[in-house]
Order: sequence, then C-alpha cells, then structure tokens
Amino acid sequence: MEDPNVVKIEILKEYQDQINKIISKSSQFQSVSDYVNFVLKEVLSANDKFAKLDEDEEALKKRLEDLGYI
Repeated sequence: MEDPNVVKIEILKEYQDQINKIISKSSQFQSVSDYVNFVLKEVLSANDKFAKLDEDEEALKKRLEDLGYI
C-alpha cells in the first residue's frame, strides 16, 4: 500500500548520479529520496526564514514611520 503523504517526482539522471555518489560516501542518507527530501526541507526552511525577515523588516519600517522617523 502506498503512503498517501508521499508523491513521486522526476529528476534528471545526471542529478541522480551525482546524488548516488554523495550518498555512497555518507551514512546520513540511505537513498536518493532521503537526500532530496533533506535538501528540500533545508531550502524551504531557509525560504521561510527569509520571508520572516522580510515581514520583520516591514514591521520595523512601519513602526519607525509611526514614530515619525521615516
């Protein structure tokens, strides 16, 4: 039975080959899927952090405007 929380994606064979080289030297990853999920999690987490920084910057600008500094 397939896991409903898992979807299949396609990647270029070139990337698969590169990832296979990485995971053959690593005990952290057991498969290409493990590696891809790890990388996606890291990228999405960084994106969330940048979005939060943008929101904080906008809030700070608004606060400074409200105080008459801008």
